[in-house]
Amino acid sequence: MPTPEDTAARRPIVRRVESLVEMVRNNEEGTPYEIGGTDPDACGVALCTVDGNLYCGGDSEAEFAIQSISKALTYALALEERGWDYVDSRINVEPSGEAFNEISLVGDPPRPANPLVNIGAIAASGCIPDYDFDRIQAFYQRLAGHDLSVDEEVYAAELAAGARNRALAWLLASVGVLDDPDAAVEAYLRQCSVLVSAHDLAVMGATLANRGVQPITGEQVLSPEVAERVLSVMMTCGMYDDAGEWMIKVGMPAKSGVGGGIMAAAPSQIGIGTFAPRLDRHGNSVRGALICERLSDQFDLHFARIPMPHHSTVRRVVDFSAKARLVELQGDLNFLGIEAALQAVLTAARDRPAVVVDVTRINHLVTQARDLLPQLSQRLAETGHRLLVIGEQSSMLGRATLCRDTDEAKELLAEMPG
Repeated sequence: MPTPEDTAARRPIVRRVESLVEMVRNNEEGTPYEIGGTDPDACGVALCTVDGNLYCGGDSEAEFAIQSISKALTYALALEERGWDYVDSRINVEPSGEAFNEISLVGDPPRPANPLVNIGAIAASGCIPDYDFDRIQAFYQRLAGHDLSVDEEVYAAELAAGARNRALAWLLASVGVLDDPDAAVEAYLRQCSVLVSAHDLAVMGATLANRGVQPITGEQVLSPEVAERVLSVMMTCGMYDDAGEWMIKVGMPAKSGVGGGIMAAAPSQIGIGTFAPRLDRHGNSVRGALICERLSDQFDLHFARIPMPHHSTVRRVVDFSAKARLVELQGDLNFLGIEAALQAVLTAARDRPAVVVDVTRINHLVTQARDLLPQLSQRLAETGHRLLVIGEQSSMLGRATLCRDTDEAKELLAEMPG
């Protein structure tokens, strides 16, 4: 159960996530997929850190069909079950530049371009021994950390409208990739009909970001090598023929689905799940893409803007005087760094009337840190605590008392009553 300090440390990030939902709610661009029957105006987002902390906003628990996001997950299972040589002999890993349901094979021998277009996803389902959907579903459940069900109405509708997918399967059979095309299509369409939420997608994405370790259960669901391979393919192929624009604006491995979901991952940091049914011409969620773009910008999640790594944001927490503890921060204050800093300062204030924060060793602040940390200063002021900050970047903490060095901080504390 979260402590009061845990809740307080989480609140600024939760508010930020909720504000992103409100920011995009009035955007009515795009058209929902005709199969699924979800509320076209639903909108939810969830973030899951590799430490297993969740931050959710909007309709984050609303269920919808996973659809094409399943392609990345079944590809991961195929690699785990069959090995790279077997899967690579049947599915390539190159961007196709074509529509997701294009009837095409590439290379010699002929193979699907990648596992994230329909023909490649059907081939990946065919790599699962006996086309066993139960095995696929069980794998998804290990990624999510709980049982998942199938929307039978969605499955029946997809099966009825599946002529093109059956054509893709028979094309695969003609070149020896499949031996039972009908079974492969049925397994593929059933996996697309699994019900998930934005919350589930965030946890699944965090598992990939965490080198295959499910951050809540702690289970090693897939090997680090497979997690890396899947993220790499998601980076180049996950957003269909909009992948280039996505890389420029968002810069994270991601996979979209026509059910309205997006699963993204910032390696070693967080998984992101969004749900918003209105789709653009590429089949990607309009609102979900906007949320991911804003998160990438505010928390420096773009692969080209990741801050230099550091062992720990919190260098140390020590007694400073009878009235205060000292929290020394260091390195790059990225998403996980903000979380650690908030927690350390609030914990230090539990039984002292003041906290001294030394930021002289901070090298880099993500944009959002400059908005979230002043809220921490305000909260401490509201609870009667005094916050003193040492360092040139002390303006980032809003209502804090600014100090040149530790000597000045001690002088100011000595003047405090009590």
